[in-house]
Amino acid sequence: MSAPILLPITLATAGACGLLQAVLAALVIRQRVAASVLFGDGSNEALLRHIRAHGNLSEYLPAVLLLVALLELGGAKPIGLGAAAFAFVLGRCGHAYGLLSQRAMWARQAGMIATLFVLSTLACWGVLKAVALWL
Repeated sequence: MSAPILLPITLATAGACGLLQAVLAALVIRQRVAASVLFGDGSNEALLRHIRAHGNLSEYLPAVLLLVALLELGGAKPIGLGAAAFAFVLGRCGHAYGLLSQRAMWARQAGMIATLFVLSTLACWGVLKAVALWL
């Protein structure tokens, strides 16, 4: 008998983002090899785009994942939390696609809008849940 998963939404989000992070890291490595650049971006725009797609996920993921975990532990409704987590993953995929393709600026913009909307929503949700404990 297996142990129950305590934070299934957090686990699914971390898993999906971990896969995306691995793909983006592999794309950076491939671009580095193609450009023969070991450190930095070598003033290579394609490499810079790959580095930023990977780095951008790394910058937003910790805060969102922490908020998802704390809200899930705090008893947040799974449907709303799951929808927010899904929107975040979808937004990060869209942002990466738009940044790497150069032909889909709309995907990059939509991805950033989704990311900022989810981050702001989760942050406000967390603050409201915390303040409610003091009232």
